[in-house]
Amino acid sequence: MMKEQSLWRKIQSVLLIARAYSRQHAQSLAALEEVYIKHCPKQDCREETTSTLSISRFGSVFKVHQKSYLYEELVKEETWMATYGWQSSGHLIEIGGDRYLIFDPLHKVAYLEDSSDLKSTTLNFYNQI
Repeated sequence: MMKEQSLWRKIQSVLLIARAYSRQHAQSLAALEEVYIKHCPKQDCREETTSTLSISRFGSVFKVHQKSYLYEELVKEETWMATYGWQSSGHLIEIGGDRYLIFDPLHKVAYLEDSSDLKSTTLNFYNQI
């Protein structure tokens, strides 16, 4: 009888973990459909800049659209292809590059790690709109 209860507790624990993981995975997939913004006002930066990130499906991969604005005028636009990774909290990995976009659905934030400049790695924080 004790072994049966122990087995049921283990099964229940595994099911709770699987449920929590699938909920987190679903939230990360939903976060892919949002738009993210990073604003740097003039008092914090040399110039007033704004950057946006948006993601769209492209078959089984994703297109990440990155736009940078200087005083509300578009100055740079990049698009890169990425695959979805389900480990941790869900993230996009640039195909053939060095960028990682990590989602934090709970805090409505996306973290963009960019190592494409061989000299350094930058980490930018984008807030969900």
